[in-house]
Parts: sequence; C-alpha cells; structure tokens
Amino acid sequence: MPKKKKLSVRRLFSNRRLISVEAILLVGLLESLIENYVMALSAPEPLKTLFVMLFIAGAFGVLMSVVVFLTRRSLSKGQQVLKLLPLPTSHLVLHAVILIGIFWLYTEYY
Repeated sequence: MPKKKKLSVRRLFSNRRLISVEAILLVGLLESLIENYVMALSAPEPLKTLFVMLFIAGAFGVLMSVVVFLTRRSLSKGQQVLKLLPLPTSHLVLHAVILIGIFWLYTEYY
C-alpha cells in the first residue's frame, strides 16, 4: 500500500497553488458580474439562462487560463520589483497583498 504524502506548509502555500486560488477568486467574481448583467437584460428567461449556462461551461475555462497567465506574468514582474527593494520579502507577502486586493473587490461588489 503506497504511503500517503503529507501536505507540508511549503506545498500548501506554493506559488502555483496561490496563483490558482487568486485566479479562481477573480474568475468567480467576473462570473457573478456577467451573470447579474445578463439577468438584468430584457431578453426571454430561457435565453438568458442558456447564455449563463454556456458562459459558465465554456468561457469559465478560457477565462481561468487567461487569468492564470496574466497573474503569473504580473506576479513575476512583482517579484522582480520585490528583489530590487532592500527589504527582505517573500512571495507570501506579495500573495497576501493580492488576496487582500481581491477581498476588497469582493466587498465592493457584494
């Protein structure tokens, strides 16, 4: 029987995992914005429902990929800036700032 791997703190807060969490949160917020916009239109209910279903099924994956790509790109630029600063910082600080910004976006929306 194979041994179960323990989820270490380092793996739990890995760069890739944090980027994925940030991307999921951003895409979820975008999905809510689009869904509310579509539901406010004066189109027939079945058409609006179909549009929302198609958006969630199809575009969610595409948007997730785009957000992950953009997040990684901006994160790498942010890490380059952090390396230039004389202060000792880690990627966790950058992710904490990003997550606080996403939290602020959610509070502004809801």
